[in-house]
Amino acid sequence: MESVERDSQITYTIRFRDEACSKAEPGQFVMIWVPSENECPMSLSEIGTLAAITVRPVGRATEKLCKKKEGETIWVRGPYGRGFTVRGDSNLLIGGGTGIAPLIPLAEKLVESGRKVTL
Repeated sequence: MESVERDSQITYTIRFRDEACSKAEPGQFVMIWVPSENECPMSLSEIGTLAAITVRPVGRATEKLCKKKEGETIWVRGPYGRGFTVRGDSNLLIGGGTGIAPLIPLAEKLVESGRKVTL
């Protein structure tokens, strides 16, 4: 794990290096396993050299995940899913809470391709 940053009073962003995740498509997800806890599905909130998940600690696994420190190990499987399907030149993205996290890489991809984005 590269870093754990507290984004707000209720969310953390956890960045890590993973070759497969560096090639993921917006909307894909990974399975994160914290030793001694269950595996959790998490949407990617950043895609690139460093991948990231944005987490709200709501159970034992996510609480332990958010308490991890730089350099500690988490296990990642994936990415899974097909990702978002993009149509048209103008796109409206709607999300709330941690559900907005997977829309960030989508918005970046749309802007890079010259499409109009309203979030």
